[in-house]
Amino acid sequence: MKQVSHQAAARIGRPASAQPSDRTYASVGAVRSLCPIGCNGRGVQDSSMVSPVSMDEPSIEEQFRLVRRAGVFDCFDRLPLPDQVDTFLACMDTYGLPVHTTSWFYEMGTDDAKYADNLRLSARVGARTHNVMVYARHADGRVVTNDEIVDCYLRVYDEGMKQGVEPSFELHTNM
Repeated sequence: MKQVSHQAAARIGRPASAQPSDRTYASVGAVRSLCPIGCNGRGVQDSSMVSPVSMDEPSIEEQFRLVRRAGVFDCFDRLPLPDQVDTFLACMDTYGLPVHTTSWFYEMGTDDAKYADNLRLSARVGARTHNVMVYARHADGRVVTNDEIVDCYLRVYDEGMKQGVEPSFELHTNM
């Protein structure tokens, strides 16, 4: 059994009379039912003293296999490249790891068509949310404005909802 905080215990149906100093034990499965835990898969590797961590990224199939084998993740959350969709779908079925969320970095002024493309890819693998990360600088080199972010979000939201994928924007810009 894994030790769980007072707040987590309350969410899994423990008595409200428990005090913050009390410790409640619950199974990992009970805690996991609170929300799905996803893994992007990048960097996941089988390693040992004989086979140390490498800079070579394993195949998509191997990443799915290792994420499933870890036994702690509910989903594989990454946007497939266009030529990886069939592989993702097969691995999702084989390893029982759905894709709930996808993410991508975007540069305003360059990637305007990419939003719709990535929302379509997200829908193809069953993602419900696409996380949009915007670079701080526009393609022309200036800092993007608040109005540009708002306009972009409204455009991307409309497109996402057509695809059945709700966009989310991170609360910062990437430098």
